[in-house]
Amino acid sequence: MRADAARRGAGASAAIHAAVDAHLPDHTRGWSLSQKANAALVDTAGITCVLNGMRRPEYVEDALGALGGPDFRTEPALYEAL
Repeated sequence: MRADAARRGAGASAAIHAAVDAHLPDHTRGWSLSQKANAALVDTAGITCVLNGMRRPEYVEDALGALGGPDFRTEPALYEAL
């Protein structure tokens, strides 16, 4: 059951990556979904603060990775694609 769930999750994850990658800059292509989500939120007009879970050091490291690139402007089309 775990293997089946992992396969389904990987498929869903790949579909989300494909949907958002079309609307994000090239430098984000290798990032995790959570990094892409954080970067998109940080670079959305009107959003001034993004809250993240920080229960584990890995969460913090992952979130900080979203800040490792040039700023960009998130267009509404990204949200519509989801």
